[in-house]
Amino acid sequence: MKKGAVSILLSLGFFLSLQAQDSLSLTLGRVLALVQDNHPVAKQASLLPEEAGAYLLKARGSFDPKLQFQQSNKYYNGSNYYEIKETGLKIPTWFGLELAAGWESAKGSSLNPEDKTPAEGLSYAGASLPLLRNLITDQRRTQLKQAKLMREGGNYAKNVVLNELAAEVIETYLQWYTAWREVKLYEQGLQLSQTRLQAIVSEFQAGGRAAVDTIETALQVQNFAVALKESRWYELKWRLMLSAHLWNGRGEPLEPEDNTIPAASGLDALDSLVAAFPDSVVISNLAEQHPEVVLRELGLQSLQLDYRLQRQNLLPDIQLKYQSLSNGWFNHASTPGMMYDNYRFGLHMGSSLFLRKERGEYKLSRLKLQGTTFKFGQKNRELTQKIKSQWQQERTLGSVYSSYDGIVSGYEALYNMEIQRFQAGDGTLFLLNTREQRLVESRQKQIGYYRKWKQSQSDYLQQSGVLWNLISRP
Repeated sequence: MKKGAVSILLSLGFFLSLQAQDSLSLTLGRVLALVQDNHPVAKQASLLPEEAGAYLLKARGSFDPKLQFQQSNKYYNGSNYYEIKETGLKIPTWFGLELAAGWESAKGSSLNPEDKTPAEGLSYAGASLPLLRNLITDQRRTQLKQAKLMREGGNYAKNVVLNELAAEVIETYLQWYTAWREVKLYEQGLQLSQTRLQAIVSEFQAGGRAAVDTIETALQVQNFAVALKESRWYELKWRLMLSAHLWNGRGEPLEPEDNTIPAASGLDALDSLVAAFPDSVVISNLAEQHPEVVLRELGLQSLQLDYRLQRQNLLPDIQLKYQSLSNGWFNHASTPGMMYDNYRFGLHMGSSLFLRKERGEYKLSRLKLQGTTFKFGQKNRELTQKIKSQWQQERTLGSVYSSYDGIVSGYEALYNMEIQRFQAGDGTLFLLNTREQRLVESRQKQIGYYRKWKQSQSDYLQQSGVLWNLISRP
């Protein structure tokens, strides 16, 4: 067999085919859609706003009007010692004032004189008001404000979880995509080297080749075979890792079929999102849009509310209570002047002498607020620098990947030139194999730079707090 026959086989070139016959394509967009709809973590994240709403409902319950009824009786040896009934309604208000109205009746032979009421009972209407402690704020008002902050942060908390989940899924998909491309690279390299080996062996048997050429070509085949085995193992590993994120609508795990392949088309979504959120836009809107920063700010506001509450608790507890009284069910009209002449009035005053508990809680809340403020300030500063750094990394790796096209083209040109030299009888099989190895290595690096570039985009979007946009729809 002549050299020309071998050169025809070599001149097929070294072109990667990124499409496989009879394969199912699984895009990143499809993966993220499945994750959004069915992933347990995504479903759990969707519950966070609802959970925050439940806390708000619970806090609002502290201001619900309360209707109560109580009755106590004592009968002994045929004697009615007492029979006391009371029905009342209490209405808390946002300003600390508590309104109360009700009717009470007491009769019997052994009543406490202060409990006696007219035969038709005694109705009352009035209010109680704190004068110092709990006037500006109190426990239930603080809890309600904190619950409102929690509800405001519910969607941001959801986005934080989705941000992390999207980053994990995209990284796994990129690893799978890279491993699959390397499989195709080594499959083609192995196929070409095996075809070349068959031709070289035929020429050797015909006396046109030295034995060293067959050994050298056989080693090339073995190198490609080993690399292919390793790349196939990595492809299987990352395909299985990706399947850990895939679930169907019934909550059952999904696994891609053996002939399922990744596709580069869905990765363009990262380009679009990066273009929509450059670093200048992200940094200028950190306080309003970044979910982690917003949650930290809401956390600080919650600590400030607790600090104000503890400061209120340093004040003396003074409660003023007034109730207007009338016979029967609010019969003021039949007894002129009764609203002002018949009443119950109470004044309660109390305070700890040393206020050690109150001062301790106040100091703790102040220190916690100060410490958290310092901590969050540093975290926000670090986040800003990370965003700038990731942006520069993404720009650099994108430029490197684009520039590497020229390097690969250069190795392809050298490889094709070596084929022509070999066909003309000027080249050697050793040099041809070397050129081929360099071309394979350059393509492998090109694949690696593509993964690094796309991974840097994902990292940038994650740091910027906007990656969740790929995994969440309204």
